[in-house]
Amino acid sequence: MCVEHVSKFNCPLFLRTKDESGDNCLYFIAWIERRTGNKALAVQVDGAGDFMGESTPLYIYCRRNGIHLQKSSHQAQQENGVAEAYNKVMHYTAETIKSAGQIADRFWPECEEFACLVDTLIVKPAQTITAYEMIHNIRPTVDLMKVFGCHGFAYVPKGQRKNKMNYR
Repeated sequence: MCVEHVSKFNCPLFLRTKDESGDNCLYFIAWIERRTGNKALAVQVDGAGDFMGESTPLYIYCRRNGIHLQKSSHQAQQENGVAEAYNKVMHYTAETIKSAGQIADRFWPECEEFACLVDTLIVKPAQTITAYEMIHNIRPTVDLMKVFGCHGFAYVPKGQRKNKMNYR
């Protein structure tokens, strides 16, 4: 899971093998830089060797471009707080979508991607626009949203309910 720090825009990157992680991080960094026009100042990764070896593409790229490569402890996942939290929330959301829609396990990546898309279309606390709008500079449209195997319910405010037996 890659998360841009300012907007909290998240992007799941699915890997066939663990050694693809550095190249996918480079792709995400370049993609965010092109979208926002801002250069990356720091990249935070876990302490795994697939990111931190001196011959890895991510390490070489960061050294050449003056990007500070922050490494968290291999045993302390909480140091990668934002990405680890997004990983957990997106996994649970994808599991909920998959189980509520009775979707086959092979569609797990699509469920995860859909969960991330929905998350970028929601205005977070202390923000006035969505993460999608911060990155793409356009208001998101929900026209692309389709029912994805689960039912949705709308909240009816207390003042609009006819009596206490109506749906909330």
